[in-house]
Amino acid sequence: MIRATTAVIAGIVAWAVVATGMDLILRATLSGYALAEPQLHFTLGMMLARLAVPGAVPSLAAGLITAWISRGNGRIVTLLAVILFFVFLPSHYALWSKFPWWYHLTFLGSIFLLTACGAVLARKAFSTPAATIEPPASASTRDTPSSIGQA
Repeated sequence: MIRATTAVIAGIVAWAVVATGMDLILRATLSGYALAEPQLHFTLGMMLARLAVPGAVPSLAAGLITAWISRGNGRIVTLLAVILFFVFLPSHYALWSKFPWWYHLTFLGSIFLLTACGAVLARKAFSTPAATIEPPASASTRDTPSSIGQA
């Protein structure tokens, strides 16, 4: 229970930290973004960048961190996605008229997919190989460490 709670909290914190960092990068690199952000007057390119950078990357990171801490527990990663969905649902409802419908549906729907993808990345990144590689049985004894120095 402690591991699961820690994993979810760490996932939420990871989402917030990564999203903040990605938003700062977007402000610094995307022309006009910093000026458009306070009024939420984004161009199509800016909305797509928001979905890709401070939208997608944090969900991947949150899924990865949560899966790593929970040792790949899919139910805990799903719980994180549900919590994130319900955290963002009220703000997207309040901002419904400021963005096109597809923006909200893409962001909210991607939470589930991308946290699951982050969990898959964690499984691949932190898994140990199932077996060690053994030399072929026909290998010559002259190449083994015990035969070095023998003539």
